Amino acid sequence: MKNNKKRRKNGIAGKAGAVILLGISVLFLYACAGRQGETDMAQAGLNTPEEAVQVTMEKLKELDMKAFNACTDNLVSTHRNWMGFPTEKEYRVFNELMNTGWKNGTRYEKDYKLAEKSVARMTWEIKDVREEDDQAEVDMEITNIDMMKVLGNYEIYEMECLAGGGEFGVGQFVKGMFNLANIKEDLTVFMDALDEEDMCTISVTVQTYKQDGQWKVHLSQEFIDAFLGYGDLEKYPEEVGQKIDELTDMIEEGAETWAEEWAAQFEN
Repeated sequence: MKNNKKRRKNGIAGKAGAVILLGISVLFLYACAGRQGETDMAQAGLNTPEEAVQVTMEKLKELDMKAFNACTDNLVSTHRNWMGFPTEKEYRVFNELMNTGWKNGTRYEKDYKLAEKSVARMTWEIKDVREEDDQAEVDMEITNIDMMKVLGNYEIYEMECLAGGGEFGVGQFVKGMFNLANIKEDLTVFMDALDEEDMCTISVTVQTYKQDGQWKVHLSQEFIDAFLGYGDLEKYPEEVGQKIDELTDMIEEGAETWAEEWAAQFEN
């Protein structure tokens, strides 16, 4: 009887162990398949620095993030659990689009739509390539919507909501705070509102390097700012800056008046 129990226990343990091993094998196979897929994508037309940059820009515009990641060093780090299995990855560009578990959610839809608008009108031209050993510099011009104008117009919109047409108060402040919750949707509206004259062209030098026989693209902050349309991060366009200054004065004057009236009510 003891031997039978022992056999049954060993049988159960054996089945459990087989299930665990099968699970680990499946995870391993998926990981290998993922790496193989990235390798296949990376080998598609990345034989020169110019080809690598061209494919990278094409995949970015298509929002084909798997192919884009394979062409670049977009992956920043991989977080693992206590067993060593990957749980989360961080990317430099459009990290939110890689959270595939959210694909059917409202949050993912907003993130995707904003990313789509960010690259929809992007164009580029490669000007020069300087190659030395396993590294190369690629000079290019990238044209996209002027995101500094988008952000400036959005700030004007928020300030106008806060000013409330010249009437300052708690209600207007709260209204402005609620508007911030819809910033992604609002930004897409302002992006659509831009015309051809609101485009900007930015010159940038892109660093590339050879890895495992294929060329890859380094995503420097300068390069990222260029293809996202952030030309001059230090200031808004002149007309936008002037409007913001005017609204700032209006809000400060309104706040002072409101504070004086509020204090006077308590004095009475």
